[in-house]
Amino acid sequence: MSTELLIIGLLTLGQAQAGPEAGQPEAIDRSLSENCAGCHLEVYEEWRRSEHARAYINPVDRRVEMTDGFRKEDCVPCHAPRPVFEHGLGPASRVVARETNRFEGVDCLTCHWIPDGVAASRPGLRGACNPIYRRELVSTDLCAPCHNQHNTIDEWERSPAGLRGENCNGCHMPVVTRGPDSRDLRDSRDSSGRSRTGRFHGPTGGLVPAMLKSAVRLAVEVEQAESDQVLRVTVTNSGAAHNLPTDAKHRALDLVVTLLDREGRIVGAPVDEGEGQRGGSRRLRFRNPYRTEPDLENTQIPAGETRSLELPLPLETVRSAEIRLLYKRTPMVPDEEALVVEARSISF
Repeated sequence: MSTELLIIGLLTLGQAQAGPEAGQPEAIDRSLSENCAGCHLEVYEEWRRSEHARAYINPVDRRVEMTDGFRKEDCVPCHAPRPVFEHGLGPASRVVARETNRFEGVDCLTCHWIPDGVAASRPGLRGACNPIYRRELVSTDLCAPCHNQHNTIDEWERSPAGLRGENCNGCHMPVVTRGPDSRDLRDSRDSSGRSRTGRFHGPTGGLVPAMLKSAVRLAVEVEQAESDQVLRVTVTNSGAAHNLPTDAKHRALDLVVTLLDREGRIVGAPVDEGEGQRGGSRRLRFRNPYRTEPDLENTQIPAGETRSLELPLPLETVRSAEIRLLYKRTPMVPDEEALVVEARSISF
């Protein structure tokens, strides 16, 4: 694509994103983020694999109990938003749903579009898209209009990391080095061919096992209590700068402890607390319930805090225990379909 065509495409995009009455949506019914790939191929490929790119088309997000195929219209603004800079930044701001190209989810221009070009994270850049330095691009104020819908930014502000001034980018957009053959060097004034650093735009968060494991610590202890022993399992939010789990209220973190006899059979009747909470001898669920669940309390684990589960171990019947910590995108998911954060076995 020539420079002239890229500029025309971005100007047309700016007009259309400014409001339905200001442009012709049908004229930009194409994959707009692909326009960025010409100069930022590596960033584009990272984004394409991310949850942001799949926000509107992910089958999990479209489930009946989630967005119901986005028939729940209050879900659309965060899953296919118009540019954040267009409607204000910070925890009190809210995004607005766009009408075109929703299949791109949270696309490049959701975060980077500004009326006279694109927002850049560093000053002095040059390029056909007219990059303009905006310091807010790397602040939590940019994330807040979507991610404070369920209080994640408020949780962060109260966390040890938030009090130290460490923002979302440290975990969710870590620094990476691209080049020296990176096409992303095209918009830099550095023509020496050297590598340069930038922020990772790919998959992070609750669906990345390594991130989940780094966010939580599981401790198992056995103590003597009169004639029996007691099994204590402790879950600590040791690495997340917000509640665990956070954001959307349908996410759940389940601690499941199963006591077994010498033949490997479960001792007593397994737990049955409804869909998504079946199996094991005892369970703890960490979750922020829906508005339609007024009888349930918020059991999320704030940053740095600990929750424990204790079970008596009658030694005449119990010989071992299996302990699993499970992450679920929806609370109805059976244990077999959950992401296993940690699993342990212990014998007595």
